[in-house]
Amino acid sequence: EEFGLDPVAGGLASAVVGGLNAVGAIICGGLLQRGANGRTLLLAGFALMSLASFCTFAFDYPSGLLWIQMICVGFFSLAGAAIPTTMTRVVVDLAPPGGSAPASMGLTQQIFNIGNFSGPMLLASMATLTGGWNATWLLTTGFALLGAMLTLLLSRKNSPFESARRSR
Repeated sequence: EEFGLDPVAGGLASAVVGGLNAVGAIICGGLLQRGANGRTLLLAGFALMSLASFCTFAFDYPSGLLWIQMICVGFFSLAGAAIPTTMTRVVVDLAPPGGSAPASMGLTQQIFNIGNFSGPMLLASMATLTGGWNATWLLTTGFALLGAMLTLLLSRKNSPFESARRSR
């Protein structure tokens, strides 16, 4: 409604943004298949999501330039696909030996679900508390920074993050 779109156009725009996430997952999957470094893809995903979130929410775009904000939302969705795609690939290598890969994948999926369930509520709560969406980039960027720090802390040389391309 803020963009002045009717419900059909708004639904179409939402579908395009969701589709961009699928495109990002396909691109990231191709990069992983070609031997891209998992840690690099995760860090790039976190950094690009932070940048897109900042560009989306930190500014009050004049009504004639709202298309820029919509592009930023699309880029956020496209870049964000790198994180679950990469984790889905490397979790198999991170699992302890002895058939625990399915359990590790299940745990990873549950963690994804917690974020997908609680993330929008946290953002909406922050928007409600601050009176608008302009500060929500702080929350998104904070979680991306936490993810990047955990990636650096938990990944190390010669780990599955590094060796995903060598294991095939």
